[in-house]
Amino acid sequence: MSKIQVICGSGIGKTSAAIGYGVKRAGSGKEVIVVQFMKGSDTGDYNLLSRLEPEIKLLSFERTGKCYEELNPEEKQDQQANIMNGFHYARKVIQTNECDILILDESLGLVDSGIVDVGQIMDLLELTKNIEMEVVLTGRILPDAILNIADTVTRIEAVK
Repeated sequence: MSKIQVICGSGIGKTSAAIGYGVKRAGSGKEVIVVQFMKGSDTGDYNLLSRLEPEIKLLSFERTGKCYEELNPEEKQDQQANIMNGFHYARKVIQTNECDILILDESLGLVDSGIVDVGQIMDLLELTKNIEMEVVLTGRILPDAILNIADTVTRIEAVK
């Protein structure tokens, strides 16, 4: 059945760890889809990963190069609509069992920012119950509800 993996914490490298996991799994023949949230569309890893297609498919539904926190209120509203398109795309990927590994990068940040609530993430993960798919979630703060259903949780913390 499905496997839920979370990479969270205040340290740097959550996205890198998730992407590294995706690269490793793609190297063993698995289909990997990465949906990035809250990052903007002009990051170095986005440019690099786009060259790894078709083994790793990277999607960012955001239409600005700025991080969400840097946007003004009007831009945030527009961006929320784009982000929700990405969230709905992730739902479609799960419903159609389109890949072996689905990485939802900074999906926990959607909860922190109030764009989605924990229930919406839980509903999304519930869809994976009866299929063979790994879902990797990243973000700083891990809600208890997701902690309770996750198979693996890795915390990345800054020591110094």
